[in-house]
Amino acid sequence: MGTMIPWQLFLLIFFMFLVQLFNQLHDYPIILARRIGKSSSGMPNRFVGLTSKFNTTIEINPPYPQVAELRTWIKTIETKLVTYKMKSTTPIGSIMLIPIEDEVISMANIQAQPPGQVFNVEAELSLASKDQRFSVLACSNCKQLFTRYNVRREIYCTSCHQSTHLIPRCQFEVTIKDNSGGFATAIVSDEIAEKMLHLTSEEIYEISLFSHQIITKNLL
Repeated sequence: MGTMIPWQLFLLIFFMFLVQLFNQLHDYPIILARRIGKSSSGMPNRFVGLTSKFNTTIEINPPYPQVAELRTWIKTIETKLVTYKMKSTTPIGSIMLIPIEDEVISMANIQAQPPGQVFNVEAELSLASKDQRFSVLACSNCKQLFTRYNVRREIYCTSCHQSTHLIPRCQFEVTIKDNSGGFATAIVSDEIAEKMLHLTSEEIYEISLFSHQIITKNLL
């Protein structure tokens, strides 16, 4: 009688076998998976990977005409595949799960990318405006922004339909530009913005409020 192992363990062993196949035979097998599911992080427009189901089947180098076409295509991108293999596996063959989509995209080609995709750029960041406040107020419950308010207060949130207090959030706009001549503007917010400024949202709010008071006083 054979020994039964959990499906996830089988998949791990299976993919470890594929890694060894890559390293020893320098081959790129065509893998056909039927009836598989899509795993998600729970965030919209963010694809994470694939997952198996109870009736999933996997074939290696199946006898289909499309396999020959894929092998011809593999020869045209073999250099990129070798680079990816070196980055995504350790010397002992364990998988590091480095995304193959880590190719750097130029700013000039951003508009040509499919919507909802995550990609890498290599560019310089600069402040879109030095006069921006770097701090916005938001509902403490639903995080809805209330940009017309500059000072903390209690309000009735029309988004979550309840009385709430406004809390500060770090947010500012940057210009992204690279050597291709393309550029774009982006909003940096919350934890990433705090790390870039080395300040908390509370500290940024206090600084922003103090600066606004000084400017208002000088104008008077």
